[in-house]
Amino acid sequence: MKFSKPISYKLKAKSSKGFALVEVIIGMGIAAFLLTTFSSIALQSKKVSRANMRNFKAALYLREAIEVAKDLEQTNWASFANPLCVSTPYCHPQAAGSTWTLAGAEELLDDGMFARTLSVSSVYRDPVTNAIDLADPPTGALDPNTKKVTAAVRWDTGYVVRTGTLEAYIYNMP
Repeated sequence: MKFSKPISYKLKAKSSKGFALVEVIIGMGIAAFLLTTFSSIALQSKKVSRANMRNFKAALYLREAIEVAKDLEQTNWASFANPLCVSTPYCHPQAAGSTWTLAGAEELLDDGMFARTLSVSSVYRDPVTNAIDLADPPTGALDPNTKKVTAAVRWDTGYVVRTGTLEAYIYNMP
């Protein structure tokens, strides 16, 4: 038996001259996509953080106004009959030395970013149950020793003007 030449297989290396350029272009595309994605996420988180900070400040300003009203409840009940607050629909707390007073008009806070007001309204009570009469208009008797205090804060988000309110009842304990 006679054998012919052995069969040899030679694999030719394919040309890879343009493949490196394609890899670089694909890599740059992926890097650009990731950079754009992370940049937009960072910008959005910064906007959300700024909005949360404004909301937090507004909540603090509201709470401070209610706390001032509660302080005045104990120290200066007559301030709730302040002519400046009665003649306008709202007033604002103002520090006068070591005490608080109420001044007419709204108060601008944080370089004008926030506008705070405090409104004081009369409270009426049901003559039978002595519960606060929430009807509009009220049908109960005027309670001169109870006031409803509403604190409001307004601020501009850049897209819309937002308003937060907080209400409390205060009592003149003789």
